[in-house]
Amino acid sequence: MPEPVASAPRVVCANCGRPAGPMYYRIAGRIACPDCARLIAALMGKNSFAFGPWLMGALAGLGAAVAFACIWALIAKWTGFRGGLIAIFIGVFVSAAVVKGSGGRRGPAMQILAIAISIFGIWLGKGLCASWSFYHLFQPNIEKLNWPPAFAHAYLLVCGFYEMFNPLDLIWYGFAVYDGWRRPRAIRIPIEGPFAQQAQAARGPLQFEAAEFVAPPASAPPPTEPPR
Repeated sequence: MPEPVASAPRVVCANCGRPAGPMYYRIAGRIACPDCARLIAALMGKNSFAFGPWLMGALAGLGAAVAFACIWALIAKWTGFRGGLIAIFIGVFVSAAVVKGSGGRRGPAMQILAIAISIFGIWLGKGLCASWSFYHLFQPNIEKLNWPPAFAHAYLLVCGFYEMFNPLDLIWYGFAVYDGWRRPRAIRIPIEGPFAQQAQAARGPLQFEAAEFVAPPASAPPPTEPPR
């Protein structure tokens, strides 16, 4: 009586836990079903540049930069704090707004955009602090120069970054620029395949990863009696 043939184990997707089906992929060395492979491929497709998403990311980033520059000036007005620690939050929220507003786009174009808008937000925040929050500190010198108030406010808005510069601020600015580079950077995930699962033709030991079986060696034919 022939022995029953063992069924081949199913290849299971390491991402969703479902059977991978007759075709499967490897994503970063792990088995993945075609659906998960398509999702990862679509995610990496957002590394490419597209003007529409780029523009939406720029508008979202500019909105975040202006909002946090105003918050920075308000905090400085209420507390008298003159440090650049808030610059970190400008970098974090600007880079997040750029990625969110662009629909998840990433890559060098989005990194440059996030860094540029973060620097703009820091410049604007320093300018608002100088021209409004701490205007009274500059007022004696402005009166000596006999500048009109409107001109003095405009000058401090533009040159506040220079007038209120502190070498320690470079630490916070560095964090802001780093986050603008880190958050929108391109996603690189290696995808290999597709690979086909092979059906088991005979019972034997499993070779590799539930994809191929090796049949046992054929037995020798029974001996025959020599003719008489």
